[in-house]
Amino acid sequence: MRDPVEQVKFQRQAAMMKAEAAPVLGDAGLMNFAKLAEPGRYAGLAPGEGRAEAVRAEADRRASAIAERAGLNGAAMVERYSGGAPSRALAESYAKTEAKEREARRATTGAPEETAAQRDAALTAMHREIGAVYRAARELAQQEARRDEPHAAERTRAPEKARPGRATPAPSPSPPRDAGAGQRAASRPAPRDDADDQTRREQERARRLAARKARGRDGGGHGL
Repeated sequence: MRDPVEQVKFQRQAAMMKAEAAPVLGDAGLMNFAKLAEPGRYAGLAPGEGRAEAVRAEADRRASAIAERAGLNGAAMVERYSGGAPSRALAESYAKTEAKEREARRATTGAPEETAAQRDAALTAMHREIGAVYRAARELAQQEARRDEPHAAERTRAPEKARPGRATPAPSPSPPRDAGAGQRAASRPAPRDDADDQTRREQERARRLAARKARGRDGGGHGL
């Protein structure tokens, strides 16, 4: 006997293939595989993160317990509610499988026989209870997801703050400009060697001048 959860997955895959083939083949018998079931039917909760995921897990646990009380496999029921909105044909396929499973379970456990109407009423009540569980969980998960958003944003920004940015090399500092250099250059005294040469030249001119004057006096005396 196929595992109940694997059987649900097989039903879903087969329904997807028939939904793709329906518009191509134009088979009226396949068209219900391309049309969605009534809103809310087998509407579970998609996987989430953080607190939202914890809410979903708790809802799955409660849905499984409700299905077990109704004489069905709890894990298979959770799988039916976890595959997204089913087509009309797939939802009907699920319902037929559940009816057969309940009848087989009751026969095995020796439970009193029930009519088809009683069976259908019991399964309808089960789905109503499971649907309420998932609706409440969906609202709670949305609230928890909004609470997690600031924390997720902080976790996203934290690595960016911690990541060292590429440092732009600082320009090499220019040598300090000596503001007084020009003034010192302007006031710098002439080299001492140049001053000494000028003094010597002036002294030399003075000696030559004095010598000429002396010669002139001496020449004047010889003429008398």
